[in-house]
Amino acid sequence: MQTKLIVSLTALLLIAVSLYTLSNLSLKAPGQDEKALSLSQKSKETAKDFEIPERDKFIVIANQPLNQPSGITSTLMQYDSILAEQLKSRGKTLKVIPVRKGADTKEPFRKGQLDVTVMGEIPAVAMAAEGLISITALTKQSNNATISKNFYRLNDLQGKTIACPSLLSSSCYGLVKGLNSVGIKENEVNIIEMDIDLMPEALANGKIDAFCAWEPTPSLAMASYRNFNVLNRNISMGYLCMSNEFIKNDPVSARYIMAAHIRAIRWMNSNRQNLYDAANAAIKESMEYRRGAKLQASPGLYLSIIKRDLLEMSDSAMINPDDIKDGGVLYNVFNYLKHRNGVPSDSKWLTVKKNISIELLKEVNNNALEYKLDQFDYNIPRSAKEYGEDK
Repeated sequence: MQTKLIVSLTALLLIAVSLYTLSNLSLKAPGQDEKALSLSQKSKETAKDFEIPERDKFIVIANQPLNQPSGITSTLMQYDSILAEQLKSRGKTLKVIPVRKGADTKEPFRKGQLDVTVMGEIPAVAMAAEGLISITALTKQSNNATISKNFYRLNDLQGKTIACPSLLSSSCYGLVKGLNSVGIKENEVNIIEMDIDLMPEALANGKIDAFCAWEPTPSLAMASYRNFNVLNRNISMGYLCMSNEFIKNDPVSARYIMAAHIRAIRWMNSNRQNLYDAANAAIKESMEYRRGAKLQASPGLYLSIIKRDLLEMSDSAMINPDDIKDGGVLYNVFNYLKHRNGVPSDSKWLTVKKNISIELLKEVNNNALEYKLDQFDYNIPRSAKEYGEDK
């Protein structure tokens, strides 16, 4: 009897240990970095940032310091004295909150805690399909890149673990298209979610086989790890998106924000020193926000990304009309989201089209004097201007 009792107790203990282990494993995706917070923890952390007392006194912008050049104009808005005075005349103050990806802004938009953000085509179309936001201006046309250490071709990634910032992100969208182009189906790889700033270190340590991310992380990773390889690049778009409630309830402030976006582009385009100062300000903001291994960030690298992916396209920030047409870039994104259940099943493309609003941008561009598009007054502190000098 005693022997049977001991055996029974041992069996129960083994079952308990197994259940505990499985419960812990279920909290973490394969290959997820130990430093990374769980998705639920990160959501709670982000949610607290948007709990702002006296909300009606602020214009709230969510910026992505780890997404360039999309994030650069929002960074510069914090130093734009013209914008500050314009908003002050309306009893408002600008408040910028950093986020790691566009998907982090969905709940703040839904709750009325957020007015403006910058994000890629996937979250932008998803939120436009739900009527939360309007896609109003271009912030970049850039390349996402798939990076690996031990592999040299996309074909080599079959059966491997690949990290993306989100399963519903422009990076994942580009990765899936790239894999499909070489005959690899999505279910033939293990795609996991990981914060973009933790990806290079995770790849270096062998916790993942590859990652797909937007700039500047791929360029920073290639500069910092000489044994990394670029397997694929794909075009990605970035947009300035505004809450439909914000545009409706405070159209004047919405126009001031749009003007600040255009003014920042024109200021950077006006001379190289301005672009250099902007690059250093972006480095400071991103490096103070970035976790994981320290990466090599130079003003020259950031400058080239901002110039290539934003400034050389246009100083008007106008969305290409062909991208909005049936069968265009955003139409294809919508169909991709429908296929992945990334939008409600009853979502319509017409709803997305309705929430791609270029009229606001046209009005501001056509009234450059009124909105002071060519007047510049940026109070960037020296600590930001010189941040990248010794990095």
